[in-house]
Amino acid sequence: MRISKGFTLTEIMITIVVMGILASITIPNFSRKYNYAYINEAVSNLKMINEANRLYRANENGFLPTNPGGDATDINYFNTNLHVVLTNDSHIAYQYTSAAPYSTYTCIATVTSGGVTYTLTMDNTMNIPTCASAATCPTIN
Repeated sequence: MRISKGFTLTEIMITIVVMGILASITIPNFSRKYNYAYINEAVSNLKMINEANRLYRANENGFLPTNPGGDATDINYFNTNLHVVLTNDSHIAYQYTSAAPYSTYTCIATVTSGGVTYTLTMDNTMNIPTCASAATCPTIN
């Protein structure tokens, strides 16, 4: 009677193939979840900017903060003028424009993740941001 000590080469190869199949299934799902997380962060921040604009307008007789020099793309602009706390994120860029007489605004968040770029837009008439390409964007709530 022969006593086996260890695994055969066939058993090890089958195990490696099964692990490779499982990895090929799960890795794309993880990268997709990162995209959704960045988009949800941008949506949340756009909603926060919208609410901050409403509060600012209530305090300033219907006027929005001005953005001298054109569009505001610096996060410090939001944090200082609208009293929100946004952090620098290499995956999300914001652009804010308020038009004279500073009663309307448009805020755009550009999310770049996984080689894909999503553009979310929100203005003073919306409660939920819209995506430039709804076919590629996840559901926004």
